[in-house]
Amino acid sequence: MASKRDEESQEEKTHRYNRRYNAAQRSGGCCTKTKCILFFVFLALLGGAAGALVGVFGIEQIKSWVGLGPTEEGSEDTGTGTGNDGNNTGTPAYVFSQCSSSGDCCNGLASNCDLKVNEVLYATVHNANHDNRTAFSNNIFPLEDALTAGYRGLMIDVCKCPNEQDEEEVIFCHGMCGLGTRDPAEVFTNINTFLSSNSKDMLIINFELSVGNPTPAELWAVLDGVDGISSKTYDYTEGSSWPTMKQMQNTNKQLILFKHGGLSCLNNPNSNGCVSNIEEFHRFAVETKYSFASVEEVEDENNSCVEDRGTGGTKEFYAVNNFVENSVIGSPSEAGSETVNEKVFLTNRLAECEAITSFKPNYIAVDFWHLGDVIEVVQEENKVRGA
Repeated sequence: MASKRDEESQEEKTHRYNRRYNAAQRSGGCCTKTKCILFFVFLALLGGAAGALVGVFGIEQIKSWVGLGPTEEGSEDTGTGTGNDGNNTGTPAYVFSQCSSSGDCCNGLASNCDLKVNEVLYATVHNANHDNRTAFSNNIFPLEDALTAGYRGLMIDVCKCPNEQDEEEVIFCHGMCGLGTRDPAEVFTNINTFLSSNSKDMLIINFELSVGNPTPAELWAVLDGVDGISSKTYDYTEGSSWPTMKQMQNTNKQLILFKHGGLSCLNNPNSNGCVSNIEEFHRFAVETKYSFASVEEVEDENNSCVEDRGTGGTKEFYAVNNFVENSVIGSPSEAGSETVNEKVFLTNRLAECEAITSFKPNYIAVDFWHLGDVIEVVQEENKVRGA
């Protein structure tokens, strides 16, 4: 028998999410009364500490520590590329799709079509669900805008948190129930709409199963409830090679799903809670370290490019993490992203990581995706690979 939740329309689900989101905002974005109290105590302590730091070091030094770059009016693109966002609106100056009106086109380039999906480079948004709706965000603009700009990789954190009825449900959040919160049904609906409107493009999502221990099956149930998206999802066949971009297109598959963390489906993909459509990321992919306290740490390629997680897998994909946390409180550094997202820095990093590991990068994961020249660098690299 269908539950009331199953019978909800998408409009009702979105309205329910908005009510919960607004309530969370009014209460400081916490999941429980105890957490709210602790959160406000933390804010009071943080405010006192911030005042003391400003008195000692000055506001400009503090701004550089916590990753506050220029204001939107004063922001400038310091790279030599066109810049993803010349006016800080999330609108890219570089045109992602460069295909003719007729003929083949795969993720913006005709030359991509003959490449296997693990031979292509994807511009990837780190913690894509965490935009400026809540504090300590990794991104200013929502993931939907990133798709429009040309990003074809998303990293999303999945949680189980109490709703208004104190019932646990699957949501997207970041580290705690009140941060980076998005309604998965809403996000999947928007992704499905985007893919339907861009039938020659495909997307890879890497989910991190986080707070509350959600299972892949629970996540898939939410996705499967959005009409049309599950049929677009690729189901990897054991022992097979990855398809070309054109083969994906010919079979109407536009979405590849991975996950890491939480319930391990590595050795028993058919166990309870696992689903075949969501593969273990580190079974197929090796990645660099994912925590850098400064731009200098990212520049140290002998350490920042080497294999970290996924060393025991098949290494058919190589993920390069390219974001900075400020060294004082560990929040994402917008100032750091202004440097590491620009054209010369990105181009050199991709080349150095390939030289050190002998792997061609498949993902370049960034924070504050609207900054720099990420889309331009990725498409220019894909042109070389497809030549």
